[in-house]
Amino acid sequence: MHNSEVMDIIRAECKTYAQSSIQRGAFVQQLDVWIPGIYSRNNLTQDDVTIGAILQCFAFELSEVTGWQFDDADGEMAPWHLSRWVCPHSRVMILARIDLIGRTWTAYCFPVPGIDHEKESGLWRTEGVPIDPKHAAALFSVPWVKYRY
Repeated sequence: MHNSEVMDIIRAECKTYAQSSIQRGAFVQQLDVWIPGIYSRNNLTQDDVTIGAILQCFAFELSEVTGWQFDDADGEMAPWHLSRWVCPHSRVMILARIDLIGRTWTAYCFPVPGIDHEKESGLWRTEGVPIDPKHAAALFSVPWVKYRY
């Protein structure tokens, strides 16, 4: 099988799983079952496609379905972290981060200058104070509610 054929299979699998995860309201609760299933259903091995490539593809499809963005962690794209932010006030931001690998999510509240929220979203690293995800869940769509806090 050619690399492009393998990636077409992986993209289709990831898109279907991302959409069904949203509908079930349980993000990546069964990654440890789903990923081996991809290999067995499609007669693939890790020589054909790595688990990391599958996770990256899944994160991309998940971001497409949910509107969450890849998290720029320490200056490098982290394909297994997605984030989204809201501003209840122009100078206050709340950012939530999903860790697809650890199946956890966290939320941070922090002050921002209020000039360019897209750039200011990275301030969670230095200014962010963790907040109770149960409270933050009310501000975001809540498909990850079954995640560990």
